[in-house]
Amino acid sequence: MFLAIVWWCQMSQLVKNIHNYLTIALKLTVILLVTALIERLITIHLNKYAARVKLSPTAENALVTLSRFIIVLGGIAALFEIGGLPSDWFVGFSALAGTAIGFASTKSIGNFIAGLYVLISRPFSIGDYVRMGDVEGVVEEVSINYTKILTPSLNHVLISNQDVLGLKITNFRTEKEGLTCYELSLEFPKEFPTHEVERILKEVISEYEELLPKRPEYAMTKLDRLSKRYHLYIYVKDPKQLLSIPSEVLRKVALRCDSSSQHP
Repeated sequence: MFLAIVWWCQMSQLVKNIHNYLTIALKLTVILLVTALIERLITIHLNKYAARVKLSPTAENALVTLSRFIIVLGGIAALFEIGGLPSDWFVGFSALAGTAIGFASTKSIGNFIAGLYVLISRPFSIGDYVRMGDVEGVVEEVSINYTKILTPSLNHVLISNQDVLGLKITNFRTEKEGLTCYELSLEFPKEFPTHEVERILKEVISEYEELLPKRPEYAMTKLDRLSKRYHLYIYVKDPKQLLSIPSEVLRKVALRCDSSSQHP
């Protein structure tokens, strides 16, 4: 009788242990499946987002990789907790490793984070005509590390995203009309007759009425004892037209001013 009781207790303990192991295995399986499902859904969402905003393949891969890394870390922490190893240990180890890596590559990590901010906040998109500090041109690529701009001199300028956050950014794209409006500043001596200035501007504008989607406009923006300043607003459908049109306009205005000065 005693042996039967002992055998029964052992069998009960064995069944209980098997039940506990099966419960843990089931929880681990659920965590793995949920982690894989979340990773897949977020990857699909990021791929659609990248296609919508026209991210470069490098930036898209960086976002997907980062999201996978974060999801995997969360899954590992959950597995450790279920498996009996406190997640605090894992978090502490991760923080220590992160701190070590951070000290080793502070600038790279800062640039990476700045790149994520630029990609998420989207102050500009690929194809926009922008001015960043003293650099202006068409945005050709926005990666996780840098922004590539094609300037009017047909040179490519790479600006690190960490520097982008510290620059004054002007995006010439207009939201309502779907056009890009570029402000060209023109300054004339005060002695130069106002009617002559506006005649010249109207002549130059007339040459672009059929070439552009909207007639250029002008307005006087400054008048002092030395000079008068006008802003000429140029509207284009394709921002790459601004790589050449402003310089053409400046040259035509300058030639007409020279001719007007020689023949008063």
